Amino acid sequence: MKTAILGHAVLDERYVLLECLAVSALGEVYRARDLQLTRTHGAASLVIVHKLPNSMATLAARKVYKHITQTTQQLNKAWILHPSALLQKGESHYIVMQSPPIWGMQSLSCQAEPSRRFHKKLSTQLAPLHQLGYLDTHIDAALLLSQRGYPVYLLATALSTELQAMQNTYTCFRLSNKLPLKVLSFAVMVTLSAALGTGAAAVLSPSLEDKFRLSAPSRADMSSRCHTQEYGPTSQATQADHLETQQAAGCV
Repeated sequence: MKTAILGHAVLDERYVLLECLAVSALGEVYRARDLQLTRTHGAASLVIVHKLPNSMATLAARKVYKHITQTTQQLNKAWILHPSALLQKGESHYIVMQSPPIWGMQSLSCQAEPSRRFHKKLSTQLAPLHQLGYLDTHIDAALLLSQRGYPVYLLATALSTELQAMQNTYTCFRLSNKLPLKVLSFAVMVTLSAALGTGAAAVLSPSLEDKFRLSAPSRADMSSRCHTQEYGPTSQATQADHLETQQAAGCV
């Protein structure tokens, strides 16, 4: 049974935890490789693994997984990382999700303070989900992945109401609680069109650019915590690291 490769933990003899991307009250986020897909998919064999909080019991973890699986299927957003597996190792639970198609994306919790323009753009992206009740007013920065010049990707676990209740607001982006009428109308229309099975929401294209703002606290402490985990190297994984992992696993 494989439990480690080159110092990296292996889950279910399949998922190699390569790099710790973030640590928060909601657990730990890793970039990982799916060994079963390595031969056929190459770089596309990367996945994201979210280790849930240690306090979460098995039944609660199953409930979270079922909920986010159904929700991501309903929303069908390309920038929401869909879940594919729920794993258990000892008393710890892990949810495996698809990886962003862009190499090297990092968690917002371990990045420098984003610009005001970036805040507005992210607000445009997330505000409708908040208005429809899928996201809380606070969104854990550990569950948002970004890289300059590309859209922000949201881990499906951010849609879990159980996990939202466990968030530490000091490490979250905060959506404004002042809701412009135009945004409210948009959310209502989307809800109605979904219920009626029509394309009514398509006729609306409100500009949310200047309607919401996200504010993020300093995350220097969070950045330092991203490099002290138990699963081996936690600095940014290089191409050579991944090649060594594949060679050790007999995949290349």
